[in-house]
Amino acid sequence: MRKVIPAHRLDKEAIARQHEGLRQRSPSEFLNSFPLPMAVLNPLRQIVFCNELFLRTAGMTDQDILGKRAGEAMRCIYAGDTKDGCGTASHCRVCGALQAVIEAIDKNRACERECQLLIQCESGIKARDLRVHASPWDTPDGTFYIVTIADIEDQKRRQTLERLFFHDILNTAGGAKGLTRLMLEDPEEDPREAAELLDSALFGLVEEIKKQKDLLLMEQGQFVPSPSDIEGLATVSGLAREFRAHPKSEGRTLVLAADAAEVTLSTDPILLRRALVNMLLNAVEATPAGGTVTIGVRPDNGDALFWVHNETVMDEQTRLQVFKRSFSTKGPGRGLGTYSIRMLTKNYLQGEVDFTSEEGAGTTFRIRLKAG
Repeated sequence: MRKVIPAHRLDKEAIARQHEGLRQRSPSEFLNSFPLPMAVLNPLRQIVFCNELFLRTAGMTDQDILGKRAGEAMRCIYAGDTKDGCGTASHCRVCGALQAVIEAIDKNRACERECQLLIQCESGIKARDLRVHASPWDTPDGTFYIVTIADIEDQKRRQTLERLFFHDILNTAGGAKGLTRLMLEDPEEDPREAAELLDSALFGLVEEIKKQKDLLLMEQGQFVPSPSDIEGLATVSGLAREFRAHPKSEGRTLVLAADAAEVTLSTDPILLRRALVNMLLNAVEATPAGGTVTIGVRPDNGDALFWVHNETVMDEQTRLQVFKRSFSTKGPGRGLGTYSIRMLTKNYLQGEVDFTSEEGAGTTFRIRLKAG
């Protein structure tokens, strides 16, 4: 994709003229017969025409949508990051929809890309998986670009959840199987200690199943949180102790931050724990042997600020896509960890999540929740 994307736009009068010219050549009845949401863009990527399905998908009227760019119409959370809007923010460089449109413009040929939009809706931030097709359309008034959108969210979500579910379940079940084999092959092993380890492994197996069930309910907007009063310092201290014995922490040091301090808050303890566990797992997996992972919490301007830090720095591609549902540096079928952190925090804990990753400072993920 080209490095510089034009930011300037045509004014309302010019857009209205383009819209009227296309309306005369392509009656609405024809465009509305398309089975997919469809929009016509000018060379500056502004919408000059669309069918009713696109309007319903965007939740806008015909007049409101004219002149906007696709990300703005679809309520992409990054579309407002810069004053020039859709296509000009740093996250836009990895947007599949933008790539499809730019290739159609630059190479004058049809192009199709998959795209995951993070959109702002009434219930919070939601991920939408789309297949975007863009193709040139030559008219007497110049070349325009027909863009169609296919919703592949169910397909992507099912694939991702199934792969992650089986991956985690097999890991946990494998550990339980290994313990039972040890009990059978080594009769001198302390049976009570072995039984306790097996109980812990089976408890973890049940928790993995519950986690996947809850995550599916959250994706469907059907999960109801159960808040209670908790102490933040006890939460992170317990996780620090627990993760020191985690298999993925082997060879790494996990510590409670020196400036961690007590803060009391009302929140869903299970959801908060899952968000923090995902932050710890990501940090541990990114940390080479001999490295250190730090977890902490403290009061901050009336909020409870939780954080997890590791010394590794993410590359730009990872930083730009880290909260996307299907993105992962760990291979196909992964990528729900950081996405679920964001979904849990913003949609169910009514908090904020962010991160920094810089040379010399490492990577820090933060969750901010209302305290008190």
